[in-house]
Amino acid sequence: MTFRQWLTHKPTLYAIIVLGITVLMGLNLWGYFFLNRLEREILSQLNGQFKHMQQIATRLFNGEELEAIHPGDETRPGVLYYQQLLWEIKQNSGLNDILILTLDGRILIDHRVDFTIGASQQRFPTRNPRFLQALEGEFPEPELIEFDGDFYLIGYTPIFNSLYGNVSAVLVAEMPTHFFATLQFFRRGLFLLGVGAMALILIFSAVIVLAIRQLLNTERQLQEQQRLAELGQMSAMVAHEIRNPLSIIKGTAEVLKRQYASEQNEMFNFIPEEIDRLNRLVNEFLQFARRTRLTPQKIVPDTLIQQMVQQLNDPHIQFTAGAGNQAVLLDADAFKQILLNVISNARKAIPEKDGRIQIHTQMHRGRRPRYVVRVQDNGTGMDRETLEHIFDPFFSRSATGSGLGMTITRRLTEQMGGQIHIDSEPGKGTTVTLSFPV
Repeated sequence: MTFRQWLTHKPTLYAIIVLGITVLMGLNLWGYFFLNRLEREILSQLNGQFKHMQQIATRLFNGEELEAIHPGDETRPGVLYYQQLLWEIKQNSGLNDILILTLDGRILIDHRVDFTIGASQQRFPTRNPRFLQALEGEFPEPELIEFDGDFYLIGYTPIFNSLYGNVSAVLVAEMPTHFFATLQFFRRGLFLLGVGAMALILIFSAVIVLAIRQLLNTERQLQEQQRLAELGQMSAMVAHEIRNPLSIIKGTAEVLKRQYASEQNEMFNFIPEEIDRLNRLVNEFLQFARRTRLTPQKIVPDTLIQQMVQQLNDPHIQFTAGAGNQAVLLDADAFKQILLNVISNARKAIPEKDGRIQIHTQMHRGRRPRYVVRVQDNGTGMDRETLEHIFDPFFSRSATGSGLGMTITRRLTEQMGGQIHIDSEPGKGTTVTLSFPV
Protein backbone atom coordinates (compact mmCIF):
# COMPACT_ATOMS: atom_id res chain seq x y z
CA MET A 1 0.00 0.00 0.00
CA THR A 2 1.45 3.38 -1.05
CA PHE A 3 1.70 6.41 1.23
CA ARG A 4 -1.22 8.05 -0.56
CA GLN A 5 -3.32 4.93 -0.07
CA TRP A 6 -2.37 4.89 3.61
CA LEU A 7 -3.34 8.55 3.85
CA THR A 8 -6.73 8.05 2.23
CA HIS A 9 -7.49 4.75 3.98
CA LYS A 10 -10.09 5.77 6.57
CA PRO A 11 -9.46 3.00 9.16
CA THR A 12 -5.72 3.74 9.07
CA LEU A 13 -6.30 7.48 9.37
CA TYR A 14 -8.68 7.05 12.30
CA ALA A 15 -6.26 4.60 13.94
CA ILE A 16 -3.44 7.18 13.70
CA ILE A 17 -5.67 9.86 15.25
CA VAL A 18 -6.77 7.54 18.08
CA LEU A 19 -3.14 6.49 18.64
CA GLY A 20 -2.05 10.13 18.88
CA ILE A 21 -4.80 10.94 21.37
CA THR A 22 -3.98 7.79 23.39
CA VAL A 23 -0.26 8.64 23.53
CA LEU A 24 -1.05 12.21 24.59
CA MET A 25 -3.43 11.01 27.30
CA GLY A 26 -0.84 8.47 28.45
CA LEU A 27 1.86 11.14 28.76
CA ASN A 28 -0.49 13.42 30.68
CA LEU A 29 -1.53 10.63 33.04
CA TRP A 30 2.11 9.68 33.58
CA GLY A 31 2.97 13.30 34.40
CA TYR A 32 -0.03 13.55 36.74
CA PHE A 33 0.87 10.37 38.64
CA PHE A 34 4.54 11.41 38.76
CA LEU A 35 3.64 14.74 40.37
CA ASN A 36 1.33 13.00 42.85
CA ARG A 37 4.04 10.53 43.81
CA LEU A 38 6.58 13.33 44.19
CA GLU A 39 4.12 15.22 46.37
CA ARG A 40 3.54 12.20 48.61
CA GLU A 41 7.27 11.60 49.05
CA ILE A 42 7.99 15.24 49.88
CA LEU A 43 5.03 15.36 52.25
CA SER A 44 6.26 12.20 53.97
CA GLN A 45 9.71 13.75 54.51
CA LEU A 46 8.22 17.00 55.78
CA ASN A 47 5.97 15.07 58.16
CA GLY A 48 9.01 13.28 59.55
CA GLN A 49 10.87 16.56 60.07
CA PHE A 50 7.79 18.16 61.56
CA LYS A 51 7.25 15.33 64.04
CA HIS A 52 10.90 15.43 65.07
CA MET A 53 10.60 19.17 65.75
CA GLN A 54 7.40 18.57 67.76
CA GLN A 55 9.05 15.90 69.89
CA ILE A 56 11.91 18.25 70.74
CA ALA A 57 9.47 21.05 71.50
CA THR A 58 7.34 18.96 73.87
CA ARG A 59 10.40 18.08 75.96
CA LEU A 60 11.06 21.79 76.50
CA PHE A 61 7.62 22.53 77.93
CA ASN A 62 6.33 21.46 81.34
CA GLY A 63 2.63 20.72 81.60
CA GLU A 64 2.42 21.54 85.32
CA GLU A 65 3.95 24.98 84.76
CA LEU A 66 1.64 25.70 81.82
CA GLU A 67 -1.41 24.85 83.93
CA ALA A 68 -0.25 27.43 86.48
CA ILE A 69 -0.29 30.28 83.94
CA HIS A 70 -3.32 32.57 84.11
CA PRO A 71 -4.43 35.77 82.33
CA GLY A 72 -2.29 38.72 83.37
CA ASP A 73 0.89 36.63 83.75
CA GLU A 74 2.39 37.89 80.48
CA THR A 75 5.39 39.43 82.27
CA ARG A 76 6.18 36.54 84.61
CA PRO A 77 9.70 35.12 84.12
CA GLY A 78 8.38 31.62 83.31
CA VAL A 79 6.05 32.97 80.63
CA LEU A 80 8.82 35.12 79.14
CA TYR A 81 11.08 32.06 79.11
CA TYR A 82 8.55 29.96 77.19
CA GLN A 83 7.87 32.88 74.85
CA GLN A 84 11.60 33.06 74.08
CA LEU A 85 11.65 29.29 73.44
CA LEU A 86 8.79 29.59 70.93
CA TRP A 87 10.58 32.41 69.12
CA GLU A 88 13.84 30.41 68.89
CA ILE A 89 12.00 27.29 67.65
CA LYS A 90 10.25 29.41 65.02
CA GLN A 91 13.48 30.95 63.79
CA ASN A 92 15.54 27.75 63.80
CA SER A 93 12.85 25.57 62.17
CA GLY A 94 11.68 28.04 59.55
CA LEU A 95 8.13 28.08 60.91
CA ASN A 96 5.54 30.60 59.88
CA ASP A 97 3.76 30.57 63.23
CA ILE A 98 3.92 28.72 66.57
CA LEU A 99 1.94 29.08 69.79
CA ILE A 100 0.55 27.15 72.72
CA LEU A 101 -3.22 26.94 73.09
CA THR A 102 -5.37 26.18 76.09
CA LEU A 103 -7.71 23.21 76.03
CA ASP A 104 -10.54 25.47 74.86
CA GLY A 105 -8.43 26.86 72.01
CA ARG A 106 -7.41 30.21 73.50
CA ILE A 107 -3.89 31.65 73.44
CA LEU A 108 -1.72 30.53 76.34
CA ILE A 109 1.76 31.52 75.06
CA ASP A 110 2.68 33.19 71.78
CA HIS A 111 6.07 34.00 70.29
CA ARG A 112 4.85 37.55 69.67
CA VAL A 113 5.65 40.18 72.27
CA ASP A 114 2.24 41.80 72.47
CA PHE A 115 0.12 38.70 73.06
CA THR A 116 -2.61 38.38 75.67
CA ILE A 117 -3.11 35.23 77.70
CA GLY A 118 -6.65 33.89 77.27
CA ALA A 119 -7.29 35.85 74.10
CA SER A 120 -9.31 34.09 71.41
CA GLN A 121 -7.77 33.28 68.03
CA GLN A 122 -9.28 32.39 64.65
CA ARG A 123 -6.26 31.09 62.76
CA PHE A 124 -6.43 27.55 64.11
CA PRO A 125 -10.05 26.30 64.48
CA THR A 126 -10.71 24.40 67.70
CA ARG A 127 -13.21 22.14 65.92
CA ASN A 128 -10.47 20.83 63.70
CA PRO A 129 -10.36 16.99 64.00
CA ARG A 130 -6.59 17.07 64.55
CA PHE A 131 -6.94 19.56 67.41
CA LEU A 132 -9.55 17.28 68.99
CA GLN A 133 -7.20 14.30 68.57
CA ALA A 134 -4.46 16.24 70.37
CA LEU A 135 -6.87 16.95 73.24
CA GLU A 136 -7.34 13.17 73.53
CA GLY A 137 -3.57 12.74 73.91
CA GLU A 138 -2.93 11.54 70.35
CA PHE A 139 -0.27 12.76 67.94
CA PRO A 140 -2.17 13.40 64.67
CA GLU A 141 -0.52 13.63 61.27
CA PRO A 142 0.26 17.21 60.20
CA GLU A 143 -2.36 18.75 57.91
CA LEU A 144 -1.53 20.28 54.52
CA ILE A 145 -3.78 23.25 53.77
CA GLU A 146 -3.96 25.83 50.99
CA PHE A 147 -4.64 29.46 51.78
CA ASP A 148 -4.62 32.27 49.23
CA GLY A 149 -2.48 30.27 46.80
CA ASP A 150 0.11 29.24 49.42
CA PHE A 151 0.47 25.87 51.15
CA TYR A 152 1.12 25.31 54.86
CA LEU A 153 1.76 22.27 57.01
CA ILE A 154 -0.01 22.55 60.39
CA GLY A 155 0.68 20.22 63.29
CA TYR A 156 -1.05 19.80 66.67
CA THR A 157 1.03 18.36 69.52
CA PRO A 158 -0.34 17.59 73.02
CA ILE A 159 1.71 18.77 76.04
CA PHE A 160 1.21 16.43 79.00
CA ASN A 161 1.18 16.92 82.76
CA SER A 162 4.02 14.59 83.79
CA LEU A 163 2.43 13.94 87.21
CA TYR A 164 -1.10 13.01 86.20
CA GLY A 165 -0.61 12.16 82.50
CA ASN A 166 -3.38 14.44 81.30
CA VAL A 167 -3.11 16.95 78.44
CA SER A 168 -2.30 20.40 79.79
CA ALA A 169 -2.11 22.36 76.51
CA VAL A 170 -1.69 21.97 72.76
CA LEU A 171 1.33 23.18 70.79
CA VAL A 172 0.37 24.39 67.31
CA ALA A 173 3.00 25.00 64.63
CA GLU A 174 2.59 26.20 61.05
CA MET A 175 5.29 25.52 58.46
CA PRO A 176 5.25 27.11 54.97
CA THR A 177 5.68 24.64 52.09
CA HIS A 178 6.23 26.71 48.96
CA PHE A 179 7.22 23.65 46.96
CA PHE A 180 3.62 22.43 46.98
CA ALA A 181 2.51 25.65 45.30
CA THR A 182 5.05 24.90 42.57
CA LEU A 183 3.71 21.36 42.26
CA GLN A 184 0.19 22.72 42.03
CA PHE A 185 1.33 25.13 39.32
CA PHE A 186 2.88 22.28 37.33
CA ARG A 187 -0.21 20.12 37.84
CA ARG A 188 -2.51 22.84 36.53
CA GLY A 189 -0.11 23.59 33.71
CA LEU A 190 0.00 19.91 32.79
CA PHE A 191 -3.79 19.77 32.75
CA LEU A 192 -4.14 22.90 30.62
CA LEU A 193 -1.36 21.70 28.32
CA GLY A 194 -3.11 18.35 27.92
CA VAL A 195 -6.47 19.99 27.21
CA GLY A 196 -4.86 22.42 24.76
CA ALA A 197 -2.90 19.69 23.01
CA MET A 198 -6.01 17.51 22.85
CA ALA A 199 -7.97 20.38 21.33
CA LEU A 200 -5.20 21.02 18.79
CA ILE A 201 -5.05 17.33 17.87
CA LEU A 202 -8.82 17.19 17.43
CA ILE A 203 -8.84 20.39 15.35
CA PHE A 204 -5.87 19.21 13.30
CA SER A 205 -7.50 15.80 12.83
CA ALA A 206 -10.77 17.41 11.76
CA VAL A 207 -8.92 19.61 9.26
CA ILE A 208 -6.99 16.61 7.90
CA VAL A 209 -10.15 14.49 7.62
CA LEU A 210 -12.05 17.30 5.91
CA ALA A 211 -9.12 18.01 3.58
CA ILE A 212 -8.79 14.34 2.63
CA ARG A 213 -12.54 14.05 2.19
CA GLN A 214 -12.50 17.12 -0.05
CA LEU A 215 -9.55 15.65 -1.95
CA LEU A 216 -11.38 12.37 -2.46
CA ASN A 217 -14.55 14.19 -3.54
CA THR A 218 -12.54 16.28 -5.99
CA GLU A 219 -10.86 13.15 -7.31
CA ARG A 220 -14.21 11.42 -7.70
CA GLN A 221 -15.60 14.45 -9.50
CA LEU A 222 -12.62 14.51 -11.86
CA GLN A 223 -13.01 10.80 -12.54
CA GLU A 224 -16.74 11.31 -13.08
CA GLN A 225 -16.08 14.21 -15.44
CA GLN A 226 -13.54 12.13 -17.35
CA ARG A 227 -15.98 9.24 -17.55
CA LEU A 228 -18.76 11.55 -18.72
CA ALA A 229 -16.44 13.10 -21.29
CA GLU A 230 -15.60 9.66 -22.66
CA LEU A 231 -19.28 8.71 -22.68
CA GLY A 232 -20.06 12.00 -24.38
CA GLN A 233 -17.55 11.36 -27.13
CA MET A 234 -18.94 7.89 -27.62
CA SER A 235 -22.51 9.21 -27.62
CA ALA A 236 -21.67 11.87 -30.19
CA MET A 237 -20.03 9.29 -32.44
CA VAL A 238 -22.95 6.88 -32.12
CA ALA A 239 -25.48 9.68 -32.68
CA HIS A 240 -23.80 10.87 -35.85
CA GLU A 241 -23.50 7.33 -37.14
CA ILE A 242 -27.20 6.68 -36.49
CA ARG A 243 -28.65 10.00 -37.65
CA ASN A 244 -27.69 9.62 -41.31
CA PRO A 245 -29.17 6.12 -41.74
CA LEU A 246 -32.33 7.28 -39.96
CA SER A 247 -32.78 10.08 -42.46
CA ILE A 248 -32.43 7.62 -45.32
CA ILE A 249 -34.87 5.17 -43.70
CA LYS A 250 -37.39 7.93 -43.05
CA GLY A 251 -37.18 9.19 -46.61
CA THR A 252 -37.58 5.69 -47.98
CA ALA A 253 -40.56 5.05 -45.68
CA GLU A 254 -42.30 8.20 -46.92
CA VAL A 255 -41.79 7.15 -50.55
CA LEU A 256 -43.17 3.69 -49.82
CA LYS A 257 -46.07 5.21 -47.91
CA ARG A 258 -47.06 7.37 -50.86
CA GLN A 259 -47.00 4.34 -53.17
CA TYR A 260 -48.51 1.67 -50.94
CA ALA A 261 -50.32 3.55 -48.14
CA SER A 262 -53.69 2.18 -49.10
CA GLU A 263 -52.53 -1.40 -48.60
CA GLN A 264 -50.56 -1.20 -45.33
CA ASN A 265 -51.56 1.96 -43.52
CA GLU A 266 -50.54 0.93 -39.98
CA MET A 267 -47.07 -0.26 -40.93
CA PHE A 268 -46.21 2.95 -42.77
CA ASN A 269 -47.39 5.02 -39.77
CA PHE A 270 -45.38 2.90 -37.36
CA ILE A 271 -42.04 3.37 -39.15
CA PRO A 272 -41.99 7.23 -39.01
CA GLU A 273 -43.07 7.17 -35.34
CA GLU A 274 -40.18 4.90 -34.39
CA ILE A 275 -37.78 6.99 -36.46
CA ASP A 276 -38.94 10.13 -34.61
CA ARG A 277 -38.39 8.35 -31.29
CA LEU A 278 -34.88 7.33 -32.34
CA ASN A 279 -34.21 10.91 -33.44
CA ARG A 280 -35.18 12.13 -29.98
CA LEU A 281 -32.74 9.66 -28.46
CA VAL A 282 -30.05 10.83 -30.85
CA ASN A 283 -30.72 14.45 -29.86
CA GLU A 284 -30.34 13.50 -26.19
CA PHE A 285 -27.06 11.76 -26.96
CA LEU A 286 -25.80 14.88 -28.73
CA GLN A 287 -26.94 17.14 -25.92
CA PHE A 288 -25.23 14.90 -23.39
CA ALA A 289 -22.05 14.96 -25.46
CA ARG A 290 -22.03 18.76 -25.76
CA ARG A 291 -21.70 20.90 -22.65
CA THR A 292 -24.23 23.60 -23.41
CA ARG A 293 -23.03 27.14 -22.79
CA LEU A 294 -25.76 28.90 -20.85
CA THR A 295 -26.65 32.60 -20.92
CA PRO A 296 -28.31 33.36 -17.57
CA GLN A 297 -30.60 36.40 -17.47
CA LYS A 298 -32.98 37.87 -14.94
CA ILE A 299 -36.31 36.11 -15.49
CA VAL A 300 -39.47 35.54 -13.44
CA PRO A 301 -39.60 31.72 -13.13
CA ASP A 302 -43.20 31.61 -11.89
CA THR A 303 -44.39 33.28 -15.09
CA LEU A 304 -42.38 30.83 -17.18
CA ILE A 305 -43.80 27.83 -15.31
CA GLN A 306 -47.34 29.15 -15.71
CA GLN A 307 -46.85 29.42 -19.48
CA MET A 308 -45.42 25.89 -19.66
CA VAL A 309 -48.37 24.43 -17.72
CA GLN A 310 -50.83 26.17 -20.04
CA GLN A 311 -48.99 24.86 -23.11
CA LEU A 312 -48.95 21.30 -21.78
CA ASN A 313 -52.70 21.54 -21.09
CA ASP A 314 -52.61 18.46 -18.86
CA PRO A 315 -55.46 18.20 -16.29
CA HIS A 316 -53.18 16.15 -14.01
CA ILE A 317 -50.84 19.11 -13.48
CA GLN A 318 -51.59 21.74 -10.82
CA PHE A 319 -49.38 24.79 -10.31
CA THR A 320 -49.21 26.96 -7.17
CA ALA A 321 -47.08 30.08 -7.56
CA GLY A 322 -45.57 30.98 -4.19
CA ALA A 323 -42.62 33.14 -5.21
CA GLY A 324 -44.60 35.95 -6.83
CA ASN A 325 -42.72 38.17 -9.23
CA GLN A 326 -39.30 37.30 -7.82
CA ALA A 327 -36.66 37.57 -10.54
CA VAL A 328 -33.91 34.93 -10.65
CA LEU A 329 -30.73 34.73 -12.73
CA LEU A 330 -31.46 31.71 -14.96
CA ASP A 331 -31.11 30.49 -18.51
CA ALA A 332 -34.73 30.32 -19.67
CA ASP A 333 -34.24 27.46 -22.16
CA ALA A 334 -32.25 25.36 -19.69
CA PHE A 335 -34.82 26.01 -16.95
CA LYS A 336 -37.62 24.92 -19.30
CA GLN A 337 -35.78 21.73 -20.22
CA ILE A 338 -35.16 20.90 -16.56
CA LEU A 339 -38.85 21.22 -15.74
CA LEU A 340 -39.95 19.36 -18.87
CA ASN A 341 -37.66 16.43 -18.00
CA VAL A 342 -38.97 16.29 -14.43
CA ILE A 343 -42.62 16.66 -15.49
CA SER A 344 -42.17 14.07 -18.26
CA ASN A 345 -40.90 11.50 -15.73
CA ALA A 346 -43.79 12.31 -13.40
CA ARG A 347 -46.37 11.90 -16.20
CA LYS A 348 -44.96 8.46 -16.99
CA ALA A 349 -45.19 7.41 -13.33
CA ILE A 350 -48.72 8.57 -12.39
CA PRO A 351 -51.89 6.56 -13.03
CA GLU A 352 -54.14 7.72 -15.85
CA LYS A 353 -57.27 8.07 -13.76
CA ASP A 354 -56.27 9.62 -10.43
CA GLY A 355 -52.79 10.82 -11.32
CA ARG A 356 -51.70 14.12 -9.83
CA ILE A 357 -48.64 16.33 -10.41
CA GLN A 358 -48.33 19.34 -8.11
CA ILE A 359 -45.83 22.10 -8.85
CA HIS A 360 -45.18 24.55 -6.02
CA THR A 361 -42.71 27.42 -5.85
CA GLN A 362 -41.51 29.48 -2.90
CA MET A 363 -38.71 31.74 -1.71
CA HIS A 364 -36.37 30.70 1.09
CA ARG A 365 -35.31 33.92 2.76
CA GLY A 366 -32.12 34.32 4.78
CA ARG A 367 -28.49 35.22 4.33
CA ARG A 368 -28.49 33.34 1.03
CA PRO A 369 -32.03 33.46 -0.39
CA ARG A 370 -32.97 30.71 -2.84
CA TYR A 371 -35.77 30.11 -5.29
CA VAL A 372 -37.27 26.64 -4.74
CA VAL A 373 -39.43 24.53 -7.08
CA ARG A 374 -41.06 21.30 -5.91
CA VAL A 375 -42.62 18.85 -8.34
CA GLN A 376 -44.61 16.21 -6.45
CA ASP A 377 -46.50 13.28 -7.95
CA ASN A 378 -48.51 10.35 -6.63
CA GLY A 379 -47.00 7.86 -9.04
CA THR A 380 -45.30 4.52 -8.57
CA GLY A 381 -42.29 5.96 -6.75
CA MET A 382 -38.76 4.56 -6.69
CA ASP A 383 -36.87 2.23 -4.41
CA ARG A 384 -33.55 3.12 -2.77
CA GLU A 385 -31.43 1.36 -5.39
CA THR A 386 -33.10 3.31 -8.20
CA LEU A 387 -32.61 6.59 -6.31
CA GLU A 388 -28.91 5.87 -5.90
CA HIS A 389 -28.47 5.55 -9.69
CA ILE A 390 -31.10 8.00 -10.91
CA PHE A 391 -28.46 10.51 -12.10
CA ASP A 392 -26.15 7.92 -13.68
CA PRO A 393 -25.79 8.21 -17.47
CA PHE A 394 -27.82 5.63 -19.45
CA PHE A 395 -29.67 4.45 -16.34
CA SER A 396 -33.36 4.03 -17.10
CA ARG A 397 -36.27 1.98 -15.83
CA SER A 398 -37.96 2.34 -19.21
CA ALA A 399 -37.05 0.13 -22.14
CA THR A 400 -37.56 3.04 -24.55
CA GLY A 401 -35.68 5.72 -22.61
CA SER A 402 -32.11 6.85 -23.15
CA GLY A 403 -31.29 7.14 -19.45
CA LEU A 404 -29.84 10.62 -20.01
CA GLY A 405 -32.76 12.83 -19.00
CA MET A 406 -31.95 13.17 -15.29
CA THR A 407 -28.21 13.29 -15.99
CA ILE A 408 -28.76 16.30 -18.24
CA THR A 409 -31.22 17.77 -15.73
CA ARG A 410 -28.70 17.69 -12.89
CA ARG A 411 -25.91 19.05 -15.09
CA LEU A 412 -28.02 22.00 -16.25
CA THR A 413 -29.17 22.66 -12.69
CA GLU A 414 -25.61 22.72 -11.35
CA GLN A 415 -24.43 24.89 -14.27
CA MET A 416 -26.85 27.56 -13.01
CA GLY A 417 -25.57 27.19 -9.43
CA GLY A 418 -28.61 25.19 -8.37
CA GLN A 419 -29.19 21.96 -6.53
CA ILE A 420 -31.54 19.04 -7.16
CA HIS A 421 -32.82 16.60 -4.57
CA ILE A 422 -35.20 13.67 -5.01
CA ASP A 423 -37.34 11.99 -2.34
CA SER A 424 -39.33 8.93 -3.33
CA GLU A 425 -41.11 5.97 -1.82
CA PRO A 426 -42.45 2.99 -3.73
CA GLY A 427 -46.23 3.18 -4.10
CA LYS A 428 -46.49 6.72 -2.69
CA GLY A 429 -44.85 8.93 -5.29
CA THR A 430 -41.85 11.14 -5.87
CA THR A 431 -40.90 14.71 -4.95
CA VAL A 432 -38.21 16.53 -6.93
CA THR A 433 -36.87 19.69 -5.28
CA LEU A 434 -34.95 22.25 -7.32
CA SER A 435 -33.33 25.28 -5.70
CA PHE A 436 -31.47 28.17 -7.33
CA PRO A 437 -29.62 31.12 -5.79
CA VAL A 438 -31.33 34.48 -6.14
